[in-house]
Amino acid sequence: MPETPRIRPIARFVFATLLLLAAAFPVQAQPADALTLAQVQQQARDAAPACIGATVGIIVRDADGSGTGNGRGMGSGVVVSEDGLILSAAHVVLTPGAELIIVLPDGSRVRGETLGVDHDVDAGMARITDAGVYAAVPIAEADSFAPGDWCMAVGHAGGIQTDRHPPLRLGRVLHLFGDNDEEVFGNLVSDCTVISGDSGGPLFDLQGRVIGIHSNIGMRATENRHVAIGEYLSRWDAFLAGEDLSSQPYREPIDPVDADDFEPRLDADGNPLDPADTDGDGTISDAEAAINVMRMNLYQQFSHVLTRDEIELLVGVAVVGRNGQMSLNITPDNFEQVQAVLQKLEEAQTRSARTPGPVPRRARRHGRTGRAVRSLIDPVAEAGAGGVVVVERDGAYAALGTVVGEGLVLTKASEIEEGEPTVRVGEQAYAASVVGVDEATDLALLRAPLPAGPSPVRWLALDEAHDALPLGTVLVCPDAAGEALAVGVVSVAARVIPDKIQSIGNGNRAFLGVSGLGGGGSAVIQEVIEGGAAEAAGMLDGDAIVRVQDMTIESHTDLVDAIGQFEPGTTIEIEVQRGEETHILHATLQDATGKFDVDADDSLPTAQLSRQAGAISRRRTGFPSAFTYDGLVWAGDCGGPLLNLEGEAVGIHIARYGRTASYVIPASEAQRVVADLLATEEQPK
Repeated sequence: MPETPRIRPIARFVFATLLLLAAAFPVQAQPADALTLAQVQQQARDAAPACIGATVGIIVRDADGSGTGNGRGMGSGVVVSEDGLILSAAHVVLTPGAELIIVLPDGSRVRGETLGVDHDVDAGMARITDAGVYAAVPIAEADSFAPGDWCMAVGHAGGIQTDRHPPLRLGRVLHLFGDNDEEVFGNLVSDCTVISGDSGGPLFDLQGRVIGIHSNIGMRATENRHVAIGEYLSRWDAFLAGEDLSSQPYREPIDPVDADDFEPRLDADGNPLDPADTDGDGTISDAEAAINVMRMNLYQQFSHVLTRDEIELLVGVAVVGRNGQMSLNITPDNFEQVQAVLQKLEEAQTRSARTPGPVPRRARRHGRTGRAVRSLIDPVAEAGAGGVVVVERDGAYAALGTVVGEGLVLTKASEIEEGEPTVRVGEQAYAASVVGVDEATDLALLRAPLPAGPSPVRWLALDEAHDALPLGTVLVCPDAAGEALAVGVVSVAARVIPDKIQSIGNGNRAFLGVSGLGGGGSAVIQEVIEGGAAEAAGMLDGDAIVRVQDMTIESHTDLVDAIGQFEPGTTIEIEVQRGEETHILHATLQDATGKFDVDADDSLPTAQLSRQAGAISRRRTGFPSAFTYDGLVWAGDCGGPLLNLEGEAVGIHIARYGRTASYVIPASEAQRVVADLLATEEQPK
């Protein structure tokens, strides 16, 4: 029997995850290692507005110019000229001539089209076709950056969302693969965290110049790959001319749930199961999440060379070990089939792009918590370490805590809600009582007989004239030992964090109110949304939509494209097939705002992808006010303070949301919670 191999032959394909979700400034840049954190902060703050203002969302409406609306791409891009020239990733803009919707940072939408692409290096160019003057940023020279340089990422992390601008993230250039004679897929590596939806978004230097475009990610949160700007400069004229420089023509990926032969698995109540829930128990384990990420990547990246059955064969034999390492369960019965599929993947790599191997370990020293930066961030952490303690639950580590008064510790409530809390200072643990819990912020106030060592944090005082931290403000997260866990920036200013993601959805302004599956020459309605236009028009579950106005509908994608041609309030004629009967119905389309909101739970592909890099919080949404922070602080280290460069606590790190973001309760809100809980404790029982 052949030895069961680990998944090494396809790891670089499966885990190099695609993220589908001008003149230079006359500035003299300083060497990266010569910059102080204060200088990094000042440059990041200065550049942030322009960087965010030029980053756009991209939705592909028609991938091949046929008018069939077969495009499914959605990602990011960056405007590099005032007349609307855009750089993006090839796997976002797809093919020359594709029709695009461009979503500007303020939420307004304009039309665009794809120019040239090269899928071998994942580079693409597009332009806005609606006349206007657009916010734009400059591009850097090809050789103007090197490992160890500070950089910033912007993009629509997790998809285009209506309640926030594209988040800002801070990092450092780690490595450059290849040379001028070698084509490499994602040749610039940084530890600026990116995820699905960031694809095609820009990587900037601290002067606000584009040095790369987001392409794909590795399993480590610190491994984020971008297409270096030199790849665009060397293809500039060909891209402007609309040329496809790819060695293999683009073919639309197979949609695993939009096919004639697709039959969703149902639970005991007849409801469709999440595809990631392989055992049907209603929950998604870490192993199931990892395998589903593999499945999505195979469909997205390799359905032009693999059939649906071949993809499902690999997914069906994939297993995840205790250490998270994925392997293939190869037996004498499946050996030949599996090897044949792996061979097809190897041949696909040979024919097209070369995907780089792992980032060299030595490159990690350039990271934002690497050796070169430790001397900058540890003194900040040490200055505020006296206010950080460890909080335990039933004697086991649960979270960090923030000392806010004599014997008073603020921490994350949901991490200690069951069990007896203790507070550990050094080697000594102290029994604690719960003063109170603020459910809205997920903060709990503990009282414990602490020794003289821990001292309350110094809160940042914001006045009415300065009530928010500027984007790009550098913040350090300390641990209880006085070392820095992370360094990052304010990515998005404080706002209400809802339980649902406020998604732009498919980009349509108008909303019909159906969900369903394509195939069979129609769009079959799986569910008529309660309160939607379709319900008001008399549509039923199981109806097959075959025509909208004069447009023939042969798939759910056709339906999305057809509805996208109308504004809210328009009444349209829809022909449906109901059994043997044909019905002509009239629907008045609704405004799509808020209609595509989705629960921010573990079933989201971005949540599954995030969990492969680190632990995310169980309670991570539904906060009355929180700002977004990009430092790599995982779920177990929530509850501690974030410090500015002066050592002042600007807030409490309350939740790790995902690969790219944490949420922080601002200092003013945290202090209000403490005061309210103490006042409640002092009231007569």
